[in-house]
Amino acid sequence: MSLLLIDDPERFRPKANHNLNSLWASARKLVREVDPTFPKGHHKKIDAVIKELISIDNSSTAFRYDRTLDGKASLEGIERINTRRFGDKMKAACKELDCMDSHIAYQLMLHEEMMSDWRYQTD
Repeated sequence: MSLLLIDDPERFRPKANHNLNSLWASARKLVREVDPTFPKGHHKKIDAVIKELISIDNSSTAFRYDRTLDGKASLEGIERINTRRFGDKMKAACKELDCMDSHIAYQLMLHEEMMSDWRYQTD
């Protein structure tokens, strides 16, 4: 949705990778490009979750595959994951993402309304 609201969408096209750090950085910049007034504090929980995931899995593969390309076990050294705590953190991050999504959808609706009015007035 956000790409529909900016002048140069090619700048923000996602790269073909799964690196959460770069994907999130790009998404955050895109949201700021669409609406510079969007509060930066509205993505603190997402930042925290991504930082934690990257500290465990820098290549963004360990949670998807049980083995590395070298044949070693993924997440080596981690015996347990507190899924309740992980779920709580993810739920909070998802709430922030939903907020961002709703905000962008609202911005798109306003933009489409404005363009519709503009086309009506120029016809």
